[in-house]
Amino acid sequence: LPTVHSQLIQAIRYISRSDILYNLRILVTMTGVTFIPWLFNHITWTLPLTLGAVAAALSDQDDRFIGRLQNMLLILCCFFIASVAIEILMPYPWLFTLGLLTSTWIFIMLGALGKRYATIAFGTSLIAIYTMSTNSDASCMYPNFTATSMI
Repeated sequence: LPTVHSQLIQAIRYISRSDILYNLRILVTMTGVTFIPWLFNHITWTLPLTLGAVAAALSDQDDRFIGRLQNMLLILCCFFIASVAIEILMPYPWLFTLGLLTSTWIFIMLGALGKRYATIAFGTSLIAIYTMSTNSDASCMYPNFTATSMI
């Protein structure tokens, strides 16, 4: 018959496995990005927050705490710049096109510096695409194919 002490040690070993901790991190993140908009009664925030969490998860690759902190600060700065630039330039098509071409070239050059910067550039490109798709001005670019519009 196993003792309480051995069961506790076995539970700690199970919880401390890296795949369990990774899944727990994903659960906490996705719960946060869905619960916070629901709590503040802004369900429309859910999609941008979820897409941002996915892009950040794809951009993060360091296992050390200091490395992850440095990556997150760089990712936050890049994501902020990309999102604000999209929001500001979206109403001006020529400036938007020029900004998109320039940022794409910068991201490609950033990716040439190494794998760390390539993943951050990829995540920032995703954030730019997600910002364009969830922008309120962009909704008029897509036709509304509902049953009422086909009548």
